Amino acid sequence: MITEKLGAGGVGAGERRRRLLSLLRALVDAGILGASVMDDVKDPERFDARFKVQKYVYLARFFGYDTGHTFNLYMRGPYSPDLADDYYDATTADLDRAEPARLDPRYVELLRAHRNDEEWLEIASTVAMFHEDEPGLRGDELIGAVRRLKPWASEDYVSAVAQELDAVLN
Repeated sequence: MITEKLGAGGVGAGERRRRLLSLLRALVDAGILGASVMDDVKDPERFDARFKVQKYVYLARFFGYDTGHTFNLYMRGPYSPDLADDYYDATTADLDRAEPARLDPRYVELLRAHRNDEEWLEIASTVAMFHEDEPGLRGDELIGAVRRLKPWASEDYVSAVAQELDAVLN
């Protein structure tokens, strides 16, 4: 008997990949990602494409669209090796066939506003991960925790990003 490796929420690899492609299709349709995203993530010179996909997928979970990938906190924020495997294996034809996900409009607008700001994406996804892993961590404690990992980010900047996320979600 063959069993699928399950990720967050008990989602199998096939379903994770389907959800990923649906999310990426919706982001392409919204103009947040380019139609060449499946080629871009495979290009060794395009770290930015892989970085953005990792952060976009993680933040989607924060807005109610969970692909089922398991994330860990790395130097540049949440990262999922299984997600990387899935986007390396997917093709443009797979993306073209995918049914676009129905996404929270607040998520789409937030990405539109910050899609070219890698610092914001890194801080926002890290704040979101702290919200998920340590829900009671707020205010100065949250800012301090993020800044211990991201000492280059000012207290004011981390605070502004956290407040923006809170405002959008509440």
